[in-house]
Amino acid sequence: MSKDLYIIDSFAVAFRSFYAFINNPLTTADGTPTSAVFGYANTIFRLLLERNVDYLTIAKDMGRENFRHAIYPEYKANRDEMPPELKKQLPILDEFMEISGIPIHGQFGYEADDIMASLCLEAEKQGLTSFMVTKDKDMMQIVNENIFMFQMEKAGVPHTVVDRDYVVNKFGVGPEHIRDLLALMGDAADNIPGVPKVGPKTAAKLLLANGSLEGIYQNTDSLKGKLKENIVNNKDKALLSQELVSLKDDLDLEHSIEDLKFKGF
Repeated sequence: MSKDLYIIDSFAVAFRSFYAFINNPLTTADGTPTSAVFGYANTIFRLLLERNVDYLTIAKDMGRENFRHAIYPEYKANRDEMPPELKKQLPILDEFMEISGIPIHGQFGYEADDIMASLCLEAEKQGLTSFMVTKDKDMMQIVNENIFMFQMEKAGVPHTVVDRDYVVNKFGVGPEHIRDLLALMGDAADNIPGVPKVGPKTAAKLLLANGSLEGIYQNTDSLKGKLKENIVNNKDKALLSQELVSLKDDLDLEHSIEDLKFKGF
C-alpha cells in the first residue's frame, strides 16, 4: 500500500486563512492580528485528523523575486502590497512552522510551486503518492496517477482531490497540456501576458488539434482570421509565457523524502 506525502503551500494557505476572517478578524487582547496564524494552524490540524498523513512538509516562498523576474521583470508586478495586518503575522507563522517540527523547504530564487513539483517527482520515484495542499492551477501541470492537488474546503464541505479527470473537466485538456494552455491564455494574477483574446476554451481547442504550443506555431496555416493574426503576431508573448509558467521540477531538495516522515509535533 502506497504511503502518502502532503505538501503545504505555505503562503497560499496563510493568504486564504487571512481572507477567510476578513470580515471578522481575530486578534489577541493587545490587538495583534492572528487570523492567518489561526487558520494556518487549523488547516494543518484538520489535515492530520482527516487524512492519512505518512509524510508531511511545508513549501515556502523565500523573498519576493525569483528566476522568473530575471526573465520578465514585470512578473507579478500588478500585485498589491501585502496587507499590513497579514505582514505582521508572518514572524508568528515562521515561529509556528519552526516549533511544529514539520520540515520546511524553501530556496531563494525559486517559488513554492517549483519546490512542490520537485518534491512530488522525487517522492514518485520512491513509490509515494503526493498531495499538494494548494488551489494554484499551475500545479495541475504535474497531476497524474501518483500526484494530486488537495483542496481543503470549509468545515462540513467535502475536500476536493484534483486528479486527471478534474483537470480535463475544468479545462478541456489533460495535465500534459496545462502548461501550454496557461501560456496561451495568460494569467492576470501573475501578470503573464499570454496571447490576447485567447481564452481557455480557444486554447484547449487549439491544443487538442495541434498537440502543443510548438505544434500550433508549426500549423498556423490552418488558422483563419483574427485568431490567426493574434497567434502569429504574439508568438514571442506565447513563448515567454510558456517559460514563465513552466515549473522547475529538478531542484536539489533541502531534506530527503525519508526526512519528511511525520512523527508528531
